[in-house]
Amino acid sequence: RHAASISPPPPSAMSAMHRRAVCIALVATVVFRVPMMRLGGNVNDVYDAFSPLDVVASQLVLPAMATPGGATRTKTQVDSDPGDLVRSLLYPGALARSVVQAYACATIPAKTCDASQAKTFPEWGSVADAHQLKRLDKKLTVVFDTKKTTLVAGSFFTIGSVFQALTKGNPGTLGVFSVVALVWSFIAAAAAQKNGNKLTPDVGLVLILALTYQLYRIANQAKRARQKKRKVDLERVRLEAEAERQEKKGK
Repeated sequence: RHAASISPPPPSAMSAMHRRAVCIALVATVVFRVPMMRLGGNVNDVYDAFSPLDVVASQLVLPAMATPGGATRTKTQVDSDPGDLVRSLLYPGALARSVVQAYACATIPAKTCDASQAKTFPEWGSVADAHQLKRLDKKLTVVFDTKKTTLVAGSFFTIGSVFQALTKGNPGTLGVFSVVALVWSFIAAAAAQKNGNKLTPDVGLVLILALTYQLYRIANQAKRARQKKRKVDLERVRLEAEAERQEKKGK
């Protein structure tokens, strides 16, 4: 009777649902390219706001002179074509923005939109601009200076932590590295602002920090619950063994 009274309650599905919801929110924040920082003070310039995927894409625009099929590319093609890998990374974010813009064009009478702005699905060839990505890379070099490497590493770590959160439910060590690298690069660059190079945080950075912390908090709670359950199971086994010995002595 005593052993039954200390048995743990049945596990609740609420924590698992909470963890899945936070994982989905973190994945959506990164995949849909919610801006994490902004270069300059113009809030209307979409090219001044960047996400981890934008930073990664700006590093993948390489001057590859040959295509996978073996054909040689001209210098004009190299300078203007970012490649399908970059387009694949940036397409979900471009799709989300197109959906929002098309909805605004359809529901706000005062908003003037052309045919391209009213499209729900962006064209594959228009989702990435090699010139804008190279322009972003040059801006990052000017603003972050020696901390640009830390920013790029943090952006790659963020992509890895998101994949791990999606598959395992926990960003793991990559999540710690990504948060530390992004925050440190931002603090160092913001503290060393010069020549009018303004750097401000955006909502994406706050979401990445908050959601990564929440996932670690949920993982730690689950770990403590497993340890507590193990202790209860061991105590139950001990009490059952003791009760069995007492029963044998009574006989």
